[in-house]
Amino acid sequence: LEAHRKMNKVDTARKKRELAIAHDPIIQKKLEILKRLQDKQKEQAASSSSTS
Repeated sequence: LEAHRKMNKVDTARKKRELAIAHDPIIQKKLEILKRLQDKQKEQAASSSSTS
C-alpha cells in the first residue's frame, strides 16, 4: 500500500509537470518538431525494411 501511495505521488507530480509543459508554447514547438522527426524516422525504417 505504501509503495502504491508513492507511485501515485510520482504520477501526480508527472501529470503536473506535463500540464506545465502543455502550457509552454516553446516546449510545445520543440515537442512538435521531435514528434515529426520520430514520425519521419519511423517512415524511413518502414520503407527501408520493406524494400530489402
